[in-house]
Amino acid sequence: MAFVTWFSVAAANDPNGEVTIASTNSEDPMLYGNLMALGCGGVIALGGSLAFPDTEFRWEMLGRIPMIDDVMPEPAEGEDEASLLVESGRAKKQAGLLSLLLVVAWPIPMYLSGAVMGSTGFALWIGLAILWALAAACVIVLLPPLEVLWTRSPSDASPAPQATVENPAAGSQQMQPAAGGSGPGGGKAPEQAPQEAAL
Repeated sequence: MAFVTWFSVAAANDPNGEVTIASTNSEDPMLYGNLMALGCGGVIALGGSLAFPDTEFRWEMLGRIPMIDDVMPEPAEGEDEASLLVESGRAKKQAGLLSLLLVVAWPIPMYLSGAVMGSTGFALWIGLAILWALAAACVIVLLPPLEVLWTRSPSDASPAPQATVENPAAGSQQMQPAAGGSGPGGGKAPEQAPQEAAL
């Protein structure tokens, strides 16, 4: 559909009605072709869903997904239903404001003014676009591992506690792993047999 629209508009705008490199590279054919490519998927998905609806699917089935060992894990701090609803509302507001800024408040006044960008203005526009893309890439790539480091409990990396065992015969103290710890080789530390005092 996108190619058909692209070539049809290019042929309609060409004085000779031909599809050439020059006619396909003009603004209107590329604009209408891109709009068709972006909107055609949504139209096909919506039309297919309305024409062939799935009458057997039930949304409540998603709440009956089996869990491992049938044990519901305790929600972490900030992951309860009320907190998630608050975060969802805040994310929707931020997305709406950002869309209005980028789609309406910024480009529409520039288009309606009819002004033509000079070399400095165009360079500034491209620079802002590059900075925006780099900032988005940094947020997407760096925030997940940083969040893991920030939310990691200090006890996760703490070593196993050591217990002090006295050796009456040697008159010294030896460090042994606490209960549940492991000795050299991955096994449990051998228990020390009591030594009888020499008569």
